[in-house]
Amino acid sequence: MRGFLAAFVFAFLAFSLGMPAFGEEGSVLPEWTRDLKLVMSGGQARVNVEVLVNGEPVALVEEEVPPVSEIADLLQPGINELTLRFTPPEEPREAGTRMRVSVALVKLLASRHSQVQESLVETSIPAGFQIEQPCEEVRRFWIGPDPDSDSRLKKRFWLLVEGPPVHHTVAVVINGVTVVDASSGTRAVEVTRHLRKGRNTVIFEGRPTCVEEKSGPDVPLIFAIGPSEPDVKTVKTIENPVASFELDRRRGTEPFSKKIIFRAW
Repeated sequence: MRGFLAAFVFAFLAFSLGMPAFGEEGSVLPEWTRDLKLVMSGGQARVNVEVLVNGEPVALVEEEVPPVSEIADLLQPGINELTLRFTPPEEPREAGTRMRVSVALVKLLASRHSQVQESLVETSIPAGFQIEQPCEEVRRFWIGPDPDSDSRLKKRFWLLVEGPPVHHTVAVVINGVTVVDASSGTRAVEVTRHLRKGRNTVIFEGRPTCVEEKSGPDVPLIFAIGPSEPDVKTVKTIENPVASFELDRRRGTEPFSKKIIFRAW
């Protein structure tokens, strides 16, 4: 675990550098949320997909995938929910294509929509995903003004997520703020703004997922918080993590909660 994380480098564009912060709940949404949109890509799944934001329908995907949908008026300070409701099609579909769904900052640049930051929340539907009964998947994300950073912190801390799909969606809650809600992925999110010098708390809250990948490497999904150094295109750990959690793909589907106390400096 330590050897893996010490050498772990995210070789992807670190859109989260300069990412608007999740923060403490307020009565007014930050101005930047006006550019948050529902972004969908890929092709038709083997199931019908209805997408809701905070319980309000946004898109119903039975054939073509709408690339961008407006959702700014549906958002609220604090916890928000992205819900995917799945129903079997009237006629079975012989083939499907992986579909990706996210909430992200999108700007209109040169007459086309362009994503300008890493998504606040994202999920995907495998190409072969099928169901016999309706089910739904929920992803949570937090919106708020920038919290007051603890100026006494001498290092920058990042949450690193790496691993294949598992049978749970895991919400990572740092000092009361949900910073990530994921069941797989490779991403890095700076969490310095959520920490204070000295004692901190992270809770890993797992709930069963409706969407399951049928194949993948037999390795755990890893969450780790630790001092890291950002670069233009990478985020690299520089010390052992101060808090980490591994979720085995073979673990059952019961909900769970794991609390860890750690120190930041």
